Amino acid sequence: MTCSGETMNPQNDKENNTNLKSQKLFGPNIRLNVGGVKYHTSRGTLMQCPSSMLARMFSGTWTVHEDEGYAFIDRDGTRFRHILNYLRNRTVPAFEDEWRFQEVLEEADFFGLPDLRDLVEAKISQMKAQRAEERAEDAKSSGQVCQVMILGNNGDSPRDVIAQALRNLDTQDPLEEHRRDMITRQPEFTMDEEF
Repeated sequence: MTCSGETMNPQNDKENNTNLKSQKLFGPNIRLNVGGVKYHTSRGTLMQCPSSMLARMFSGTWTVHEDEGYAFIDRDGTRFRHILNYLRNRTVPAFEDEWRFQEVLEEADFFGLPDLRDLVEAKISQMKAQRAEERAEDAKSSGQVCQVMILGNNGDSPRDVIAQALRNLDTQDPLEEHRRDMITRQPEFTMDEEF
């Protein structure tokens, strides 16, 4: 059976043999056309992660079509360089923006590179933690943060101490107290000498 569900016939066998021949043309150096961007790499680099899509493509188990000597992969060509560099060096690019890491994450998923995915997720987590720390420092330096010390009796849970403090806290706004005073006070009228 083929992928489309058709039964193999001699014509299909002939097409499959042609495809197998094109697979065997891949030597130690491979030329790739990824979304219009052309790359030259070694078969060994692409085989670095045996369970990856790239390793399966060039192991001879998949049919790979060439166009003018280039194996075509329908992906974003500018993103692919990060995949290739990871396979070569096991490194992750140093980006300033999280969205760029998200792009590499998408490619890692597509090409079946879970170790790259883990490294990129770790970088994203680091960036988020750093941003949170910077926001906390900014808030602290601008006076938007105050420190609170909670004292309670031995054995009181912090939750109980906070609840008691909130119950005892005078939450009245001084302006609100003045308004209430004005409403409840009887109006006074006195005549002075100038009147």
